[in-house]
Amino acid sequence: MKRFSLIAVLFGLGVMMSRAEDQPSSAVQPAARPRQAAAPPDVQPSATTSNENVPPHQARFVSEATWGVAGYNNNEVYYAVFVTNLDGGIIRCATQITGYYIDNGTKLTIADRQLTTVFPGVPTQVGIWMDMDQASGATYSVKCHPV
Repeated sequence: MKRFSLIAVLFGLGVMMSRAEDQPSSAVQPAARPRQAAAPPDVQPSATTSNENVPPHQARFVSEATWGVAGYNNNEVYYAVFVTNLDGGIIRCATQITGYYIDNGTKLTIADRQLTTVFPGVPTQVGIWMDMDQASGATYSVKCHPV
């Protein structure tokens, strides 16, 4: 009797699995949005670059850097770089920044590089750096290529 019950259960699972494969998927499709958080609406861009007139084998994109404040008491300065992909396909971007931060009253330099995949037409945050010295400024460069 136990063997018959086990066979019946396994047969039932097989039928359910075959039905699931035959029926069209009704799963909710994810929205086309960047995984990173968007910049707060009151933040003004500090720099913008564009490479709209490039040869066809290179990626076309627009980049923008912003300074802002965040944190529990709005006392943490951040520097964020965003890229909007103007190509029809996916691009991969390398973002490099240089700047300064203050550590116990000492001004120190920072240099960092981040890689990000950017989908078409969606502004995507390609890097964010906390506690930088806004008065000293920062520079960034973005290089992208089609995937």
